[in-house]
Amino acid sequence: MLVLKMITCNILCLMLLIQLAQCLVTDKDYAQLPPIFELDNFDKCMLLQDAAVYCTVEFLLRPIDPNNHSLTWSKIKELNADPKNYRHDNLRHGICVPLACPNISVSHVDSKFKDELANCYSKKYEKAGLQGSIDYMHCQTDVSEPMDIYDLIVAISLTVYLLFIVYASFYEGLARYKPKEEYEKISGSKIGKIICSFSIIKNWIRLKTVNWTSENEAFKSFQGVRFCNVVLVILCHTSLLYTIGPVANTRTVETLFENSATIFVASGPYVVGTFFLITSCLLTYHIFVNFDENSGKPFDLKTIFVIILYRVIRLGPPLAITIIFHSTLLYHLSSGPWWELLVGRERKNCRKTGWMNILYINNLVNDPSEMCFLETWFTAVDMQAFLLVLAILYFTVKRPTRLLWIIPSVWFAIQAIFLKRVYDLELYTFILPYPEFLYLLNGFMYGDLWINTIAATSSNLAGSIVGIIAGYCFYKYKNVQIFTKKIHVVLWWFLTFGMGLAIFVLPGFWIFSKTYYPSMWFSLPYFGLGTTLFVTAIAIGLFGSSKGLGWMAKWFVEWPPMHVLGRLVYTPYLIHYAIMLAKGGSSRHMSHISNLSVIINTIENLSITLLLGFIMTLTIELPLSAIQSAFLKEKILKEKCK
Repeated sequence: MLVLKMITCNILCLMLLIQLAQCLVTDKDYAQLPPIFELDNFDKCMLLQDAAVYCTVEFLLRPIDPNNHSLTWSKIKELNADPKNYRHDNLRHGICVPLACPNISVSHVDSKFKDELANCYSKKYEKAGLQGSIDYMHCQTDVSEPMDIYDLIVAISLTVYLLFIVYASFYEGLARYKPKEEYEKISGSKIGKIICSFSIIKNWIRLKTVNWTSENEAFKSFQGVRFCNVVLVILCHTSLLYTIGPVANTRTVETLFENSATIFVASGPYVVGTFFLITSCLLTYHIFVNFDENSGKPFDLKTIFVIILYRVIRLGPPLAITIIFHSTLLYHLSSGPWWELLVGRERKNCRKTGWMNILYINNLVNDPSEMCFLETWFTAVDMQAFLLVLAILYFTVKRPTRLLWIIPSVWFAIQAIFLKRVYDLELYTFILPYPEFLYLLNGFMYGDLWINTIAATSSNLAGSIVGIIAGYCFYKYKNVQIFTKKIHVVLWWFLTFGMGLAIFVLPGFWIFSKTYYPSMWFSLPYFGLGTTLFVTAIAIGLFGSSKGLGWMAKWFVEWPPMHVLGRLVYTPYLIHYAIMLAKGGSSRHMSHISNLSVIINTIENLSITLLLGFIMTLTIELPLSAIQSAFLKEKILKEKCK
C-alpha cells in the first residue's frame, strides 16, 4: 500500500510538472508577443513640420472575444501574474500619427482623436485576437513651447552672473601681476573681497590647496571615501536610468532578480549612510576640540545658530540655483519622445513644491508624485540629521558621560519609529527591481516603499548616531595608538571589510534568489540593524586608517587627487540628476541593458557630472563660501573682541 501511494504521488507530481512546463512562456513565445516598448522615428516625424504629431501612449490590450481567449492573451496573463515581469498588456509606444495612421485627422488632439488612434492601432493586433484602448496619451508637434517670464528672468540673470564671473576673474587675475602690497590692498578692500571671491583662478587655487596639519591628517581618507560614495551613487542611478524608459531587451529586466550585480543597486541606501556618518563625525570632533569642558568656551544656542547659518550659506545657494534651473531652463534644452514625461513633469513639480526643498522639508510633507528633484531627499535628511547631532552635542559636549545613555536612547527611539512604519506598511526591502516599480520612477512616486524607507529621516539617522560615537573616538584617542597587537589589526580588517561587505551583499543574495518571498522576519532585522552595522564598519575603517592601517585601501583613498575630487562631491550630486533626466527624456532609441553598457554609461555620466560640478563649484559654491568667510567670520570675531 505504501509503495502504491508513493507511485501515485510521483505520477501526480510528474503530471503537475508537465502542466507547469506547458504553461511556461518560452523565449520563442516571448519573442512573438506584442512589444512592450516601441518607438517610431521621432526626428523623422518632426520633419513633417505642421503635419507632425508624435504621441507617446500607454495602450491597454484586451481580448477581442472575452469568452474565447487567444493563445497570445493567455501568455500575457501568465506573465502579468508575476510581479517580476512588466505588464505585458500595457504597451508603451511612441507613434508618429501621420505615418502610422494616415487616415486620422490631426487638427485637434481630443477625445475623438484618442479613440480614432486606438481603433487604428488595434488593427496591428487583430491577428493575435487582441484589441486595445489608450489609457494615457501625450502628443507633441514641431512647435516648441516658448520661454515664459520665469524662464527669461533666469536666463538673463544667469548671463549677467556669468559675465560678472568673467569680469571678476580678469580683475583678480590682472591684480596678480602687480606688487604683493598692491595686490593685497586691491583684494583686501570690501569691494575687492567681494569681486575677488568670484575669481575662477583664485577659487581653483583654494580648491586644490590643502594646509595639512597634524590634526587634519587624521581625516585624510575622508575625502577619498566621499568620492567613492558618489561614484557608487551615480552607478546606482545610471542602472535605474536604463529601466525608467523604453527598454529593448525587456526579458533581461524581468530577470534582474537572477543578476548578482543588481544587489549593489538594492543595497545602495547603505552607501548613502556613509555621508551622514562623515558629516556627523567631523562636526562632533570639531565641537569637542573647540568647546569641551576644558576649553572654557560656551557651546550655547548662539553658537549653534552661527554653525547652522554657516552651513545654510554654504550649501543653500547651490541647491536653490539647481532647483531654479530644474524649474525653468532645463525644460528648454532638448526634446524627445519621453521629454514631457520626465523633464516636463520635473518642471511642473519644481514650480509647485520646490520651495520645500530649499527649506529642507521636502521629504516630510511632499506627496512623492509632486516632489521636485527627487534626489534632494538626501539634502533634506542631511540637514535634519545635522540639527539632531547639534542638539545631542548641546547636552553632552561639556559632560561626555551623558553620551553613554543619550546615544542608545536616541538610537532605540529612532529605530522604533522606523520599524513600526515598516511593519505597519509591510515594507520588505529598500528597492526591489520590479520593472513596473522602476518604469518612469513610478514606484518611487506612487508607492509607500521609497518615501518611507530610503527618503525617510528615521531610516537614515543611524549613520549620524554612529558618527557622533566615531567623532568622539577621534577626539578622545587622537594621540593614542590603540592598534598595538596583531589581533587588533586582524579584528580591524574583519570588522571593516568582512562585516561591511557581508551587510552590503549577503542580504541581497537572499532577496534576489529565485525562492525569495517577502517576510517580516527578514525585513525588520534588515532595516533595523543593516544600516547601523554597515556605517559602523565604515567608521571603524576610517578610524583605523587614521592610525596607519589599510595598506592599498588607505593609499587609494588618500591619493592626492582624491582630496580635490572629494571636495567636489556636493555639486556633482546636485547636478547629476538633471543630466540623467535629460538623457532619458531626449533619448530617441530604446536602451539595451547589460553589465558592460551600465559600466560604460556610468563612466560617461560620472565624467560629465564631475566636469559640470567642477564648474559649479568654482562659480557658485566657493565664491559664496569665500564671502561668508570674509565677512561673517570678521563680524563674529569683532563681536567677541568687544
